[in-house]
Amino acid sequence: MVRKKKLSKRLIVIIITACIAVLLSAAILITNAFIPVKYLSAYCVSTNKNTSGDLRVTFLNVGHGDCTLVEFPDGKTLLIDGGNGRYNNNLSLLKLLNSRGVEKIDYLVCTSVRSENCGGLAEVLKYKSVETVFMPYCLNTYITTEYRRFCEEVKTASANGTEVKYCEYGAGEFTDSYGFCFLSPSVHSNPNGEYAALNKEPTSANISNSSAIIWIECGDKAFLFLGNVLSDKQEALCDTYKQGMLEVNGKRIHLPKCNIVKVANHGDKSSACSKLYDLIVPEAAIISVGENARGCPANSVISDVLSRNGKLFRTDYDGTVSVKLSGGELEINKEKQ
Repeated sequence: MVRKKKLSKRLIVIIITACIAVLLSAAILITNAFIPVKYLSAYCVSTNKNTSGDLRVTFLNVGHGDCTLVEFPDGKTLLIDGGNGRYNNNLSLLKLLNSRGVEKIDYLVCTSVRSENCGGLAEVLKYKSVETVFMPYCLNTYITTEYRRFCEEVKTASANGTEVKYCEYGAGEFTDSYGFCFLSPSVHSNPNGEYAALNKEPTSANISNSSAIIWIECGDKAFLFLGNVLSDKQEALCDTYKQGMLEVNGKRIHLPKCNIVKVANHGDKSSACSKLYDLIVPEAAIISVGENARGCPANSVISDVLSRNGKLFRTDYDGTVSVKLSGGELEINKEKQ
């Protein structure tokens, strides 16, 4: 009669531990196929989808960077920039998208090749479907590491059906009740335009002035996003308007209609422009800014807003700032973090 050997307690513990490890690994692999494990907490949120028919514009606090989610009255979404790509900012962005029930982004805009604008967009393209991407016309995709990663993900998304367009004058979409368009840079085929200068000589100034200026209208309210452009580009925009030449596809853009302005270049002194603020006199201005060594926001930029009795909001002080247009009235809220 053969005796069966009993397993030692130590061996049993080893076997059980190995089984648990295998099960956990399988669970992680299965979970990661649907939800990225490293961003798991971003998916454990309650959903507040925009079903009210209001316009919601959320300026997300991503430190020294830019990231804005626009939810239009019909449910379509526009994401402008994605922060600098650091993990905590990517987590905040995905959490915002999930909390708003956004699985598909209708319009994704990369306003600049700078890391603080395009850094988080590669992750967004990985985990969200995108209908249309608007991006800079920059022939050097290695101009920044973050822009290269973004371009790689755009290529993958394009192969899967995402439409790719350039951020250039006249591009955008308008419906009967709302719309958005680019007021700058000029068309990418312009040999004397901002993109030509960027591709010929990618200096800091040329990189700044090739970033996108975006105009958004909804009802009788309007938003102006100034990207990273410098003072001279803002002055040129004023001159174009005063000459009656600011027209997109037959639609006149009335700059003084602007209610909310997203301040240029995180409030850097090189982007101060009293001439523009004299023209638009906004009700409120948003500065998306964080810790930096550039002295942003500069006193001259702050003065541009406050001296015209506008309200000023800063993401470094106020956290995420949201603007809701409901019943023809604008409501601004801040969420300190």
